[in-house]
Amino acid sequence: TGVRLQQDAKVAAAIAGATGTLTATGDTLVTALRYGKAALSTVGIRATAVHIHPTDAALADIEAMTSGHTGPDGVPTLWGMTVVENPAVPEGTPIVGAMRDAVYHLYRSAISTYITDSGMTNEATPRDRFSHNLLGILGEGRSRVHVVQPGLLVKCTVTVPVP
Repeated sequence: TGVRLQQDAKVAAAIAGATGTLTATGDTLVTALRYGKAALSTVGIRATAVHIHPTDAALADIEAMTSGHTGPDGVPTLWGMTVVENPAVPEGTPIVGAMRDAVYHLYRSAISTYITDSGMTNEATPRDRFSHNLLGILGEGRSRVHVVQPGLLVKCTVTVPVP
């Protein structure tokens, strides 16, 4: 889980730090998201995904249900865009875009996992891990996220603060 959160944070940081992105605002979260999709559609680009904080995703679901639309049907999409709940995205600022074209996620190596029962623990009185049935686990991966076409991303904001 920690590796996944680190990858989510890398993606969010790369997108948030990109210059040259489009912007869209709306009076509600759902309106801002729809304007973000429209901003790309007007230049002939199909928005494929929205990176959104999990709290904002819940607010979008509730807003859709309370406005007379049907609730979530188990498929995490909004107007054909895949919803990527990313806790590293700041609340109130979802990012709509053609993610496959705008963002490259380069992997130098796959995620590797190492497990051992040898060595010592980090306690003041060292004990052998093997005799105490303890395992040490290390997971690592090398990757980099790079925004290659920031004009294919739309940073959305809500004009009225989200409660």
